[in-house]
Order: sequence, then structure tokens, then C-alpha cells
Amino acid sequence: MNTLRTGILTFFMISITGCASTGHNRDLKDQISEIFYAQITNVEKIKFESDVGKAAIAGSLIGVIEESDGNSEDMIAGGIAGALVWGLFSVIAEGSNTGYSYSLKVNDNRNIKIITSDNYLAVGDCVEITSAKKAHMKKSQFENCSLI
Repeated sequence: MNTLRTGILTFFMISITGCASTGHNRDLKDQISEIFYAQITNVEKIKFESDVGKAAIAGSLIGVIEESDGNSEDMIAGGIAGALVWGLFSVIAEGSNTGYSYSLKVNDNRNIKIITSDNYLAVGDCVEITSAKKAHMKKSQFENCSLI
């Protein structure tokens, strides 16, 4: 029986792997990208804003409202439970509040700043930057491209 189960599992895993796509990332659809190079001139550790406090307050209010048909002890317990649950979910959703602000000197002498949660780069490193913005294309009259 174990051999049959192992065979079925192996077939299932191969089938799923065979369906895996090696195409382009869908997040890049309708994006225009610019690639350029820069050198890191400064790295500063920063803190991202957090909504944990707001989530805890909202959870507390919902907990109190949910227990409003009970006595005051039920309402207090509901408020505490709501604050803890909503606050915890917010912490999990946000992840780390630590970020890094990278100052960069671009090869055309521009200075730019990139804020990210990544911390594997150091001052002096040369980096490739891909900057993407939403793009839309539509067919145009040929005269608009006559000078190209």
C-alpha cells in the first residue's frame, strides 16, 4: 500500500512541476523599465511607520461592540481580546519595521535615494537599478514615428 501511495504522490508532484511556467512575471505586465547603474554613497537604517496601534484600537472597539449584550466584564474581555488579535494580525501582516535608505550616485552624476527593507549592500557597492513605471501602449498614426 505504501508503494502505491508513494507512486501516486510522485506522479502528482511530477504533474504539478510539469505545469510550472517559465514565462515572464505577471507583475511586469504593462510596465516600462529603465535599467541603470549607481554606486552606494550612504546607507541609513530607518523605521517604517506601523499601523499596529490603530489595528489594536479598532480590534478593541469591535470586541467591545461584540460583547455589548453582556455585562461590563464581558465587554472588557472582548475589548482586550479584540486588541490582541487585531494587533497580532497587524504585526504579522506588516513584518519588520526596519528599513534602509540608500543614497546613490548614478553614472550620469544624478543623486537618488532608494528605501527598501533589504540590507545586504554596503557603501561603495556598484548596483544595477531597475526602475519600473506603469505603461500603456496603443496604436498611433505612422506620422508620429516618422522622425525615428
